[in-house]
Amino acid sequence: MSNASMWALTSYYNPFKGQRRRRNYSIFRAHLGVPLVTVEWAPDGQFELGPGDADILVQVAGGDVLWQKERLLNIGLNHLPPDCTHLATLDCDVLFDQPGWAEEAIRVLQASCAAQLFDTVNYLPPAPDTCTDLATLRQLPPETRTWPLAAALARGEGLYCTGEGGPVFGAPAGALRVNGNPGLGHAFHADMIRELQFYDANVVGGADLLMLTALSGHLEEHLNRRCSPAHTAHAQAWARKAGAPGRHRVGVVPATLYHLWHGTFADRRYSQRYEILSGLDYDPAHHLAPHGGGAWSWSDAAGELPARVREYLQSRNDA
Repeated sequence: MSNASMWALTSYYNPFKGQRRRRNYSIFRAHLGVPLVTVEWAPDGQFELGPGDADILVQVAGGDVLWQKERLLNIGLNHLPPDCTHLATLDCDVLFDQPGWAEEAIRVLQASCAAQLFDTVNYLPPAPDTCTDLATLRQLPPETRTWPLAAALARGEGLYCTGEGGPVFGAPAGALRVNGNPGLGHAFHADMIRELQFYDANVVGGADLLMLTALSGHLEEHLNRRCSPAHTAHAQAWARKAGAPGRHRVGVVPATLYHLWHGTFADRRYSQRYEILSGLDYDPAHHLAPHGGGAWSWSDAAGELPARVREYLQSRNDA
């Protein structure tokens, strides 16, 4: 571990010009504690970040309004320094309660191919603009609290909750409820994720769940309930690069995360968003095309998908 080097990687984009996203990013950056690569995307080329906002800042223009997160993370992998041995991928609206989270993540990765970077997430309510330090944020009563999906799977529990509980926020009665939080922050061996790459074709979000289920042996259960046949085949092709299903261990880092508010859970429609893609027979191989700057664009064959995906992302009402 003495030669281990942990870097963080995040994406930043704000196509609908929400006011809290930039502020949340500044709080995230101030509390991170490890060197950071940020890939910022602005389809119109009007960037919001500047010098000092990351140790390495990569800015990408062009492309269409769709979920670009994992596409940007893949671009960021090409900008990691050669001595980076471990990588934390984080949403840029979270902060850790403990300063030693990176060392804990490296320790957990000694026995895991990947890890979720928390054992608890506190989702904070809207905070005043003056509330930017950890001590003050820690005093806010969380709107809700959740746990990592990897912990539930390691205990032998199913991917989906069988009762009425479960942390899929805003899901209506009868909706599929994932048995834990699959997102927000993950740690990887840098060489592994450089080779594997992030699955970047979930254009309404949700690739963190897909990747976690692929590594832990629950991919088919996830895909069979969510995706069109072509989307399923595309995701399975990515998963084959990761090796045999369930061969890998996904660990859990003993750390508390705070999630900074930027909109309501109900507006995210986590459970229903996949219906947009499956209902229009989404096929990543035919409906996506790389823009010259590296971001995704829609192909001429995409039909109604561009309008429907844009409508969904705008309806999230990111503050």
